[in-house]
Amino acid sequence: MTGDTLKFVDPRQSILAQRCYSCHGEQVQMKNVRLDSADNVKLHAQNIYQQVVVSQVMPMNNSTAITAEERLLIKQWFEAGGDKTGFFAPATRSAKKDAPKGRGKKSK
Repeated sequence: MTGDTLKFVDPRQSILAQRCYSCHGEQVQMKNVRLDSADNVKLHAQNIYQQVVVSQVMPMNNSTAITAEERLLIKQWFEAGGDKTGFFAPATRSAKKDAPKGRGKKSK
């Protein structure tokens, strides 16, 4: 499918997908940390907060260019009880498809 994109309900989930999954996702789990599930995000909430917001050492060398605004969203999430609530909602996959042409019955 071309034009296929993931749509996240919560912008913080999108931040993790864009900034963290390359090192802590399905393919790679650096330091045995995986952040692509609600349970794991809750489990690592304190570390996410400490590493991303307080010390700002993650992403490592800011390799994924996380912004100050994104760090603020993570901070607000944690301070609002993110370790208890998480923020994952099912992502939806959408694709832009052109309707097939000339595939219907012609009416008279």
